[in-house]
Amino acid sequence: MHWINKLFMYSCVSLLAMAQDEPLHLCASGTVQLALSAVLSSPHVVKCTSAVGISPESLVKGDRLTSAQVVAFRDSPSCAAYHERMMETLQRIYPACVDSTSMVSTTKMGATTFAQRVKSLTS
Repeated sequence: MHWINKLFMYSCVSLLAMAQDEPLHLCASGTVQLALSAVLSSPHVVKCTSAVGISPESLVKGDRLTSAQVVAFRDSPSCAAYHERMMETLQRIYPACVDSTSMVSTTKMGATTFAQRVKSLTS
């Protein structure tokens, strides 16, 4: 392979790697909370918490649930809709950043599946 072609290929690979591994910065104060505020005031939250038998605050904080409450959360279409809206909202935060409370990127938080969320309620 000609050295110019090698140099071009190396440059392209390096740029691609840099774009994928670009360091994320901490989110500005309140970024995640502000983005999620509309989701937290949605009718899905009220229906979900009613189905599970918990307060909206407990849902937001991610308090541990009883086995029966986890089953109710898992089986509630409103809880699934609430989760989906939260994930979509987190994925739309641009530029992606690291939440200072959890130290997790908004991209990674937004990739959480409903099954992972259900599992996290008891762990």
